[in-house]
Amino acid sequence: MEARSARQEKRGWLATVGQSTGTNVNNRDPYALDALFDQDAEFVNVTGLQWHTRVEIHRAHACGLTRIFKDSPRQTTDLEMKRLSGEIAVVDARMMLTGQTSVAGITPRSRWA
Repeated sequence: MEARSARQEKRGWLATVGQSTGTNVNNRDPYALDALFDQDAEFVNVTGLQWHTRVEIHRAHACGLTRIFKDSPRQTTDLEMKRLSGEIAVVDARMMLTGQTSVAGITPRSRWA
């Protein structure tokens, strides 16, 4: 019974994070997005860039959401979570990126991130 409860909690938490992340990204709301992170959170993006605090995560996403991905809807397709403690978890999200801003007349192709 305990294992089932833990699985249900994980599914509920992942659904909340997935929905919140997608909504905040697609609404271009870096404030709501960074509210998902603790003050000393760690974030690694698809290219390997790393941010080490909520402030850094906010700055990076504010720039990305308003410039690089301003016309880019994202769809979260997979979420994996590993709890490290009652309040700490590692989350791996897979998203489909489309509509990235063109650079020098070249439009990046849709891709998984």
